[in-house]
Amino acid sequence: MYSYAMNNPLAFTDPDGRDAIAVNFSKQVPMGGHEGIMSVHKDGTVQYARFGPEGGNKPFGAGAVNWVDANFKVQFGANGVPTDASYKQLADMAAKVEGQDPSTVRMNYFKTSEADTAALDAWMKRIAEAAANGKAPSYDVTRQNCATFCIAGLIQGNAIQNKGPLSMTPNLLFELLINRAADNYPHQDQNKETPSKSHQNCLIDRNTGNCVQ
Repeated sequence: MYSYAMNNPLAFTDPDGRDAIAVNFSKQVPMGGHEGIMSVHKDGTVQYARFGPEGGNKPFGAGAVNWVDANFKVQFGANGVPTDASYKQLADMAAKVEGQDPSTVRMNYFKTSEADTAALDAWMKRIAEAAANGKAPSYDVTRQNCATFCIAGLIQGNAIQNKGPLSMTPNLLFELLINRAADNYPHQDQNKETPSKSHQNCLIDRNTGNCVQ
């Protein structure tokens, strides 16, 4: 039954690349950071989505959603996660979209199934199309922000369950997702900042992505 892994499933895995990534930009917003999400497909193609206030730098108002296809394909290691070179490509791509330094990009990598990634893609596409038609979700830094957008996508893609503490502060969310993820990039951040205390930890409603007290 393990012939696909040369009868040694511990040493030889069967990576399929059907995964999700929570992408953190630790310096984009002072103290709090910013968050986006990626879907990674079996063939190595990647899509990145992000949510924020229309026009930027606003605590609330109309929301804006961007959906970008990467112009490269991820290469996977024997452990089923991207190689170091591919992680760097992902960081470079996301940093370019956000106008950030690639060295400030961090990622929580989640292994999922083909159906789960398809569900994440469908969710990202639905929201992006709604935004293109002027029907993007409203943005509210205290209730519906980039972190809740990322969490809702991870739940839609079955990368995480709506259990345990999660945070609406992107930089703290990265830390809280470390133990849930299959891999994290980078494993250590030498320039960690203390998240703003104005954003409490909370559970996120599976349907709305809002904080539940």
